[in-house]
Amino acid sequence: MSPLYAFLFYTAIILGIIPLLIIFRNKTKFDIKNPIFPYIVVVFIASFYEFFGTYLLKINATNWFMVYKILAITTLQYYFYHILNKKHKGLFIFFSSFFMGAFIYNFPKLNDKTFLDISAYLNTIITAVVITFSVIWFKQLDRKTIPSNTKQEPNSYFIAGLLLMYGGTIFLYLYANNLYLNNKELFFTSWMLNIFLNIVNRTLLIIGVWKIIKNHKK
Repeated sequence: MSPLYAFLFYTAIILGIIPLLIIFRNKTKFDIKNPIFPYIVVVFIASFYEFFGTYLLKINATNWFMVYKILAITTLQYYFYHILNKKHKGLFIFFSSFFMGAFIYNFPKLNDKTFLDISAYLNTIITAVVITFSVIWFKQLDRKTIPSNTKQEPNSYFIAGLLLMYGGTIFLYLYANNLYLNNKELFFTSWMLNIFLNIVNRTLLIIGVWKIIKNHKK
């Protein structure tokens, strides 16, 4: 692990833990019924597992990443479903069905050689979820069909982080297996982009949580 890779890795781990710690420290000012909360818990679990399970204990990460994909799309759809006032149920059902169909179809083929490709397919679906519902949210915000007061501001940070992370890594995931097979050094160098965008997403997650707590104080 190069010094830069290590720096990005540890930074992402620390930033993934901070949002939940902030919430616990200010639990009277943050309602755990907030739709972003389940995703924050998933990010915390992912950070914890990636450090202790994958890095320290060297546990094979293949199965964990498949579990993470399910947790990610579930919590993200839960988040968007609620901030969109429980509308567009047909789209949510479509994406859920499409994801589960792709997962069930590919799971029997899952091994160390196919892991990156299968991960890319599932990640593409999650990216489509994020982009689709983010566009709908911004359109509804512009049309004033959803509240646009100060309490809605944190969602702008959450959504911006998700768009940057998923939109910015979609092609990296799609070409990851080819990179890994043909040039491992280039693969790990390119993978730093994924870690960096995770850092951006987690930083914006922290800012959004902080703004929720700050708004509560008002």
